[in-house]
Amino acid sequence: MTKVETVKQIIDASGGNIASVVFVKMDGTVRKMNFRRKVTKGVNGKGLKYNPSSVGNMVVYDMGVDGFRTLKLDNVQSLKVNGKSYNWSK
Repeated sequence: MTKVETVKQIIDASGGNIASVVFVKMDGTVRKMNFRRKVTKGVNGKGLKYNPSSVGNMVVYDMGVDGFRTLKLDNVQSLKVNGKSYNWSK
């Protein structure tokens, strides 16, 4: 199983609970984010113009800024979900 598949499976198993992730942004900076899945606030029903999972991304709801963000699963360094910690940092 690849890292992307593993991270996706762990996040999907959270059941919409709040989780935290440390990841590297596209500009190279490291960021920590508290997020949730299965949030419907602000959803307009139009959807995205692409399939995020086909390119290794996942759309999550960022609790810090009250908005949706795209998380590149391959850039995840650590993840804390349901009281369990996972680490992929180099």
